[in-house]
Amino acid sequence: MLRRFTLITMSTLLGAGCVSDQTYNAEVATATQYQAQAMDYQALNQKLTSELGAANAQIETLQDQLKSRSRIPCCSRKAAGS
Repeated sequence: MLRRFTLITMSTLLGAGCVSDQTYNAEVATATQYQAQAMDYQALNQKLTSELGAANAQIETLQDQLKSRSRIPCCSRKAAGS
């Protein structure tokens, strides 16, 4: 009886925990591919964050230029342009 119980338990454990080499290798390949994609996305995210910072700085510079030009009185602009 104990032998039969041991045999059933062992066969259940072996059947539940085993995968073929092909299945394992396929899963490892998929995980490696996802990891490479994650690294690519992280690099792209850093690049785009940098570009966004530069664009925001340029926007602030242009807004400051617009503000300084709008402070020039109307008559001064005409006199400067004449």
